[in-house]
Amino acid sequence: MGLDMYLIKKNEKDSGKPEENVVLYWRKANQIHNWFVRNIQNGEDKCNIYEVSREDLVTLYRCCRSVMRQKHKAHEILPTMEGFFFGNTEYDTYFFQEVKRTRDELKDIITTFDFRNEKLYYTSWW
Repeated sequence: MGLDMYLIKKNEKDSGKPEENVVLYWRKANQIHNWFVRNIQNGEDKCNIYEVSREDLVTLYRCCRSVMRQKHKAHEILPTMEGFFFGNTEYDTYFFQEVKRTRDELKDIITTFDFRNEKLYYTSWW
């Protein structure tokens, strides 16, 4: 068990299962999960599905970019989140690897995803 997080796509014609439409997957990246809880889920950490806009992803991208430029401020910009299955809360190599990977993946999604015809959603499970 552990914190599994997904950015999934869906369009009007889509009848597939959400896991068939995974755009981005994280495992125990609790700092990213915490950002979604605080900014998308109104502070409620529930395993529901939440719509995410292009602007939301741009904001998260900028947070990740700032962390990679100012690592000493990581705890302020993308604080970790404790949870029984959420993994380590240290600002260590894994933390920065996941922030960098998220930044790089989001840059691609922001520039290539068809936001006019499809929607993105965030969901998590533990």
